[in-house]
Amino acid sequence: MANIASVAKRARQAEKRRLRNAPLRARMRSVKKQAAAVLAGGNVEEIRAFVPQALRTFDKLVSKNILRKQTASRYKSRIMAKVNAIDPEFTLPKITGAVAAPVVEEKKAPVKKAAAKKPAAKKPAAKKPAAKKAPAKKAAAKKED
Repeated sequence: MANIASVAKRARQAEKRRLRNAPLRARMRSVKKQAAAVLAGGNVEEIRAFVPQALRTFDKLVSKNILRKQTASRYKSRIMAKVNAIDPEFTLPKITGAVAAPVVEEKKAPVKKAAAKKPAAKKPAAKKPAAKKAPAKKAAAKKED
């Protein structure tokens, strides 16, 4: 066990994250295997049903920081390349759960009334004259004997 408290805490956090992320990583691996199996089968109906779900799974893993964006993009690209080789007319369905952004009218900023009187500007403080330095002492003349 770690001797330093912060290191021990980091170890606990890492273990929690590992337990939380392990099933998600397993899901990713199984989706990749299922995609390979579906594409190898060549059944167009199955492909059209499975591929959107697989791509959505990769996007969810990116949003949960299990996969990097570029890695998921590479996986999706490879699947789509194989799909297009089998079924060139395949297109992804539009997302039905997405809600269009509501149109918001731009509000004009309220006009602020100018203050009737501006406070008097402060005068800069007068500088005090700098104190003169004392003249440097002259070195004592050397005595000649």
